[in-house]
Amino acid sequence: MAPEQAVSILRVSTRKQLDEGDGIENQRRANNDYILRKGYTLTKEVVIAESASLELKERVDLDAALTMIFALRKQKKVDTVVLYKSDRLSRGGGQEYFTIKALLVKHGLRVEYSTEQIDDSASGELLEHVLAGISRFENRQRTDRTIGTEKILTQDGFWCRSAPTGFENARDENNRPILKPTSDTTQWELLCYGLRKQMAGTHTITQVANELRSKGLCTRTYRTRDGQVKRNPMTAQAWTKICRSPLYGGMLRSKWTDGKLIQAKFNGALTPHEWSHLQKVLGLQGKGLVVFPRKKLNPQFPLRRFLRCSHCGSPSTGYPSYNRHGTWYYYYGCRNKACEGFRITAQEGQRAFVAYLKTVTPSKELLELFREIVLEKWDEKYKMLTRESTESHRKIQNLKEQKQALIELMKQNHTNLELVEELRKDFERVSNEYTLATMERDSKETKEVDAEKVINHCIGFLANSYKLWEMCSVEDKYRLQSIIFPDGVTYDGLLGKQALKISLVYAAIQELDALQHCLAAPQGVEPWLTD
Repeated sequence: MAPEQAVSILRVSTRKQLDEGDGIENQRRANNDYILRKGYTLTKEVVIAESASLELKERVDLDAALTMIFALRKQKKVDTVVLYKSDRLSRGGGQEYFTIKALLVKHGLRVEYSTEQIDDSASGELLEHVLAGISRFENRQRTDRTIGTEKILTQDGFWCRSAPTGFENARDENNRPILKPTSDTTQWELLCYGLRKQMAGTHTITQVANELRSKGLCTRTYRTRDGQVKRNPMTAQAWTKICRSPLYGGMLRSKWTDGKLIQAKFNGALTPHEWSHLQKVLGLQGKGLVVFPRKKLNPQFPLRRFLRCSHCGSPSTGYPSYNRHGTWYYYYGCRNKACEGFRITAQEGQRAFVAYLKTVTPSKELLELFREIVLEKWDEKYKMLTRESTESHRKIQNLKEQKQALIELMKQNHTNLELVEELRKDFERVSNEYTLATMERDSKETKEVDAEKVINHCIGFLANSYKLWEMCSVEDKYRLQSIIFPDGVTYDGLLGKQALKISLVYAAIQELDALQHCLAAPQGVEPWLTD
């Protein structure tokens, strides 16, 4: 009778298990001795290594190992699966353990362990349940200890996860986990370049992401099982996460820090102050940027796509036409073929637009009243911000003095190592508070601005918007008209047949005008005056 054929499974999860404890070599030795003792023939040895950091030439995960064993069973090349211990099959508790074992039994395979004697008797089944439960308990305990340690390290500013884009995992002089710039200097330089370009506020997230992708910045580089190096190109979504992550400003914030920003023990691509400024820039994007139509702007059609159909609301299209004498004419029309919309000459549309701009231009009296109100509010807001800035400066100065005092105490007590360690922890805490207070100060800091000059410039724009529109280039025309009418205009609206949505500044001045009329005495009725 031919001897039974066996597959030996060796399974590890961490790098430490390779050579210590129940490592690969110890498992191999025990399994081989058991197979020899039982008189089986070793068909194949399978190494299961879940961690990608393990440097093994031939390794598979559990699903691939089971697929391989089932294929050998179909070829009648295996009868028994031998493992080192029951916890090598699963650490997920009894349900997961018995599910995997039932799957093996269903394919006609027997499961045996080289260091545990588990038979098919009632006591063997009980022992199997107990061992599966113990494995689950030990795994949960190990997970809880790991999470507790990672939480403490994270709160101290260390990094316990896999390295994000642009970084790689490293250790400091005390063997604690930190991050350092990736050894691929090209990737690091592209990352820093992109963050600083985004910080300038002149380009959108998508524009910067597309440029970085074209230059070769990748979100992740990894090696497949066949040894090929794969790279995931940068996307707008990934770039948004990078710009918003405080990690790239040398800070940490997560559920383990209770959502608070803390200073990291390593440097980011930006300083904390630069990252704070980047968040301000990103917060403003979308409010002041005007997106041009995809097609190149044509000076003959400055209202194309801005002027909308009064019936269906579709953006207008602009098109030229010429007669038999070769004379060119330009038209706006509805681009929706199913709509019997409008068709007007470009001159008609542009004349109507300029005429409407004249009608919404405020009078000199209203602009002067608007000027006084804005200057008054500006002054109130400036005084409030100045008070807050003064308080922030006082807090920062106090923290700075605390840092200096702690340094002096450490110098004076340098022989008392225990006291110096306590002082060092206090110094790190005060340093973190100092950094966060400085960032808060920068976010509220007010610069000296000539309010009169700014308001006069705005009033000049409001009083002469229709003249400026006629004089400027087609790009500036599109910017200007989009500021005044954020949702575009319709031709019926320009003729006064429909209401148009106008910018908040114009709407506020119109409300001011209406309020003035309500407070004024009715026409033909003179106010009563006392002597």
